[in-house]
Amino acid sequence: MADKNVDIQSMVEDWARDYFRRKATKKQRKLIDKDYISLEVDWKKVKFEHSEPKYEPEPPAPGSGVMKNHTLFNTTFCNKMANPQSYTFRAERTTRSSCAISIEHSVTKGFEMNLKLATPESIMEANAGFKREMTLTNASGQVIEEELTWGVDSQIQVDGRHEAEAKLVILEEDYKGTFTVETRIRGIVRVVFLNLKDNNSFVKACEGPVTDIVRQVLERKKISGDLMSIDGANQCVVCKTRGTCQFRYGLQQKVEVDQVKL
Repeated sequence: MADKNVDIQSMVEDWARDYFRRKATKKQRKLIDKDYISLEVDWKKVKFEHSEPKYEPEPPAPGSGVMKNHTLFNTTFCNKMANPQSYTFRAERTTRSSCAISIEHSVTKGFEMNLKLATPESIMEANAGFKREMTLTNASGQVIEEELTWGVDSQIQVDGRHEAEAKLVILEEDYKGTFTVETRIRGIVRVVFLNLKDNNSFVKACEGPVTDIVRQVLERKKISGDLMSIDGANQCVVCKTRGTCQFRYGLQQKVEVDQVKL
């Protein structure tokens, strides 16, 4: 079974502690043995490049997916007169377009997960309120919501001695699928060692290509599956994020009117 999450920050910290122990003086070794050495990892010179997500199955064109009606507002007009009467049907309501995301496998940076997930093009075309990119910060998953406002201002003609029920109805579409995003990581990562016993004073620092650091860790710790690998030709770490998603959004509105005799 593949690892659920891999923390690249912990990998760098393990590499840095190993470096510290190999280069430490006798005094410094005592400090780290007594947990008086803290680490600060600097990622400023490291780039995280995310690919476009691959959705399966292919998200449907607007209006061709799983659809259902949802009544936002309804009201009744009662005409007790013999002649037809005209009534104003006016309403405004707000709905939420939502995307529920669950992460199955990912690479995190400490407790952080900062992944840009592009919204499927077909869902963007539906004008459902979603932004072009969704930012994922929770490694287990999250729900992203956007508001949509619907409105109606129509004249309803009601026959004499009839009662009419008018409804503002939206047509909702639902898409469920899986996604895969490939992240390429390259650059120089720097680690600073601080002495907790001496008011966080500077002890030393080390740095190295993130590709070499991850390669050394992977030689000692096997990660199952294809969650993380090394692309030697392009000198980068390749990570894959996989998950499931469910989009639910309003697609269009309509007014339904039903009349019955009094």
